[in-house]
Amino acid sequence: MLTRPDKPAAINAADLFQTISHSAPKRIALAVSGGGDSSALMRLFADHWSGTLRRDMRDVLVITVDHGLRSAAANEALVVADWAGEIGMRHVIKRWVAPNGRLATQADARSARYGLIGQAALEFGAAHVLTGHTADDQRETIAMRAKRSRSKRGMAGIAPATLYNRQVWFERPFLVVERHDLRRWLKQGGWPWIDDPSNADTRFERVRTRLADFSSDAHLAETGQYAESRAALARDAAVFLDDGLHVVMEDGAVASATLGLGGATRDAETDALGSALAIGLALVGRREHLPTDDAVRDAFQTVMRSNGNAYTVAGCHVVMRDGRLEITREPRNDGAGIFAMDHLLPVWELPILEVVDRKRRFSPIPRPLALITA
Repeated sequence: MLTRPDKPAAINAADLFQTISHSAPKRIALAVSGGGDSSALMRLFADHWSGTLRRDMRDVLVITVDHGLRSAAANEALVVADWAGEIGMRHVIKRWVAPNGRLATQADARSARYGLIGQAALEFGAAHVLTGHTADDQRETIAMRAKRSRSKRGMAGIAPATLYNRQVWFERPFLVVERHDLRRWLKQGGWPWIDDPSNADTRFERVRTRLADFSSDAHLAETGQYAESRAALARDAAVFLDDGLHVVMEDGAVASATLGLGGATRDAETDALGSALAIGLALVGRREHLPTDDAVRDAFQTVMRSNGNAYTVAGCHVVMRDGRLEITREPRNDGAGIFAMDHLLPVWELPILEVVDRKRRFSPIPRPLALITA
């Protein structure tokens, strides 16, 4: 069972930001709400950017999102602006209001943050945004997902980096750091932070999970293994797609695709083939989320036994012809959606998107900081 340390670990900016070297892009953005995690991110990154890398602090943009849910939030955003200015960083406030004035779900807020922060970063000329997600956030995420399905994909937890709309990487250097260690570090430096009362609002599942007894968080110990397995599967699926996927493009999107079986039989769908088929379905069906493992498995087994009859799944028809799976869009699917990996791409799946982009003849996407070299 994973337990919390009694004493805080040493906070070392050089270790936390080791992927951000002298070869890093000229401009970088930080998502800072003013809470303890993001306030520590801003001050620790300032030490690294200016002190270690000798970079200009004006090349860092601090972005604060005001969700319009609390009257105090606007003033809190101005406080963060003052803190950023004292350090020498630029600052911008992005405001959002929940649709129809209703209580925003955390999913609503998450989607809004991606869009608003991503837009601000691009306007600043930055393709990389650092966030203050911690080991506690990872623990909470895993606990919530474990209640649902414990799928291998989900149990890998929060990715260390996620590409948003093919343009901006959201990168999380604090996933190995405990929240209370960051607050202890801020206290030692005499630096304040803002406590958001919504973090105690039990209407939100994450808050209820956060307030629960963490003695039940043994799943977190397995997260690293799930993440490694997810990355390895993505590499295998990328090889499968590179060899066996052929696409037909119409108006800049995949209209249909075929996928070779790569030696798989009707009784033995490989994990790599299953992942490749899920990608093919999401590509042709233009789905924002990949179909579930169960849906893909059922589709494969049915098609392999169907004697040439089509099977409908994820907005697509799948049929077996001449040793290949043919994937076409279901007539009632208008194809108005967006391919999952063009919207949000966990860094583990980067090899897959790179292969798919070559098939589509798309322009290269930016690389995450960990893969940028001099």
